[in-house]
Amino acid sequence: MIGLSEVERGDFTRYSHFYTQLDAPPRGLPVYVRQAGSYLTARHCGGYDSAHETYRDLLRYAREQGLPLTGSFFEDVLLDELSVSGYENYVLQISIRLDEAGWAEQ
Repeated sequence: MIGLSEVERGDFTRYSHFYTQLDAPPRGLPVYVRQAGSYLTARHCGGYDSAHETYRDLLRYAREQGLPLTGSFFEDVLLDELSVSGYENYVLQISIRLDEAGWAEQ
């Protein structure tokens, strides 16, 4: 996860958290629950070295469409070394929640 403010500043390496999906929360440990809602999502082909291009595309698209964003970006690996040959063939899914309260203000 990378905060919206970090991405807006062009800092694509300052991850705030690493996460994974769980079938059930572990007992006695704090967990982060991804909020329900609408997300702006893009798929990036090309691995981590060029992922910043897709982050910038998402920000630009949100601005052009007047979509208010909130929270952190989520980065999910869809295809990695278990599925494809070559780091440059990795596929990432990058998403961020749309601020539905911000739509009401527009």
